[in-house]
Parts: sequence; C-alpha cells; structure tokens
Amino acid sequence: MIRMILILILSIFYQSVNAYALQIDNLKFYQTNYNYDTKKEDIIAYVLKDDPCITVQVLPNKKTKRYCQMGKSGLNLEQDSPTIYVTDLYVSPGSISFIVAAPWNEQQCQIMPFTNEINCEPTGR
Repeated sequence: MIRMILILILSIFYQSVNAYALQIDNLKFYQTNYNYDTKKEDIIAYVLKDDPCITVQVLPNKKTKRYCQMGKSGLNLEQDSPTIYVTDLYVSPGSISFIVAAPWNEQQCQIMPFTNEINCEPTGR
C-alpha cells in the first residue's frame, strides 16, 4: 500500500515538473516537425529560459534527452552559458539543426535524435 502511494506521489510530481517545463512562459525556443498532411509530429525540440541545453523528445519511442555537450566542438551549453547560446533552431523530419553562437567558435550543429548523435562544424564567423 505504501509503495502504491509513493508511486502515485512520484507520478504526480513528475507530471507537474513536466507541465512546468513546457509552459509557454518558460520556453525560449520550441520547434516540432509537425506535418500538416498527417497532422502528426515525431520530434519536439525546445530550449527553456532556465535551461540553456536543448531538450529533444522523440515521440514514437517516448524518449527525452537533453543535449548540452556540442559534439567534438568543445562547447557546452550548460557550462558556458550565457556566453554561448542556441539560435536558429529548426526541426526537420529526421534531425534538429541550430547554431551555437559563441564569440570564439560559432558552430552549425545537427542532432540526429533517433541515433542520439550530434555533429558540429565551425561556421567561420
């Protein structure tokens, strides 16, 4: 009985934290690959005002992952914030593209959410 009550309390807590995370006034960026023809989306990517990392939800397999380390670029959104930050976030059918603005090493990055890979290349700016 105590275990069931604990599970219920944890479930309510998780739902309230999740609801807070996606409140519109806490979002900095929010993108999906919503398809108007099928009325469905597979990938959601967002950046919260209080979390500089990119959070990606892959809906078919119900996985959520935060991306802070920007591949082999040496940039880390969590450690280097607010000096570096995400901009130009775009979600396509199979990937998430964005720029990591950094005064010393701006990067064009791409997350492949179905394989959890992230690749970045310098923009030259």
